[in-house]
Amino acid sequence: PKILPDGMENNQKNRQNLAEQWGVEGIPDETGMNTNEMLKAAADGNMGALVFYGSDPVGFYPDRELASNAVKNAAFKISIDTFLTETGRICDVVLPLAAFPEYDGSIISTEGRIQYFEKAYKSAYSSAEGWRILLRLMQRLDFERDYNEPADIWAEMSSESPIFAKKVYKGMRFGGIFLELDFDELPYNDVSQFESDGAPSPDENRPFILTYGSSVYQRRHLTYYAESMDKIDPGPKLYMNPDNAVKINLDNNDTIRVSSEHGSLTMRMTVDKNIRPGTVFILINYTEAEVNSLISSSSDLTFVKVEKL
Repeated sequence: PKILPDGMENNQKNRQNLAEQWGVEGIPDETGMNTNEMLKAAADGNMGALVFYGSDPVGFYPDRELASNAVKNAAFKISIDTFLTETGRICDVVLPLAAFPEYDGSIISTEGRIQYFEKAYKSAYSSAEGWRILLRLMQRLDFERDYNEPADIWAEMSSESPIFAKKVYKGMRFGGIFLELDFDELPYNDVSQFESDGAPSPDENRPFILTYGSSVYQRRHLTYYAESMDKIDPGPKLYMNPDNAVKINLDNNDTIRVSSEHGSLTMRMTVDKNIRPGTVFILINYTEAEVNSLISSSSDLTFVKVEKL
């Protein structure tokens, strides 16, 4: 929310240039809200409308209670997604989003390589490409332009952006091209000046620090209906260092309850020597284990208790 399109600094000169290019009187100079600020405003009943584009905060955001209250208390909410998500179930409107092989577009990798891709299939049933859905919503809000295909959007982007200038849309296939990014001009933090408060002290009743991450094979609703994925990576597990497991009499495949001050979950346990002593690890990708129900956005660390059932 603190930057303009193209990663430009939000200053008077850049706002004026964009306003001229877009044919508008001016661009607001106020800084927008980040995700946590938007969810808090919605939870407090101060958000008129929320649009979730390919986003499932109830399932993924690291504070399930906050995300749920935000969606419930927003005056009006729209979910745009390929499958019905937990967020979508409590929205007023769900608009079906075409799956990845069903639309044209481009993607920028983490190395700065931009590539064009073509759709392999027509959109199923009443689903539509994401850009088309957003365009129709914008037009209902008096946006006057229209686009026939992603190439039209790219033409506008490249005409106004020094980074994308002169990049031919369909010329980016077969290996793509690197964007000319001047990293020396980007701001950075000098981490040598940072100071630590020391190692955290766990609660006696909750001696483990919870860590979590994504599975390579599972992506919640995107792979929920794919039976082959369950064969590769079947179900949620808690991973624990073997030394910690011995101390509390736990072994592989034991059924355990992991609990924090915010909630608890039941799952199987796996001993893994790669897990740091004093911590446990859970994958966040499974609908059967809502890891964000253990977490609060107001805390930097989550301490948990693990017990055998």
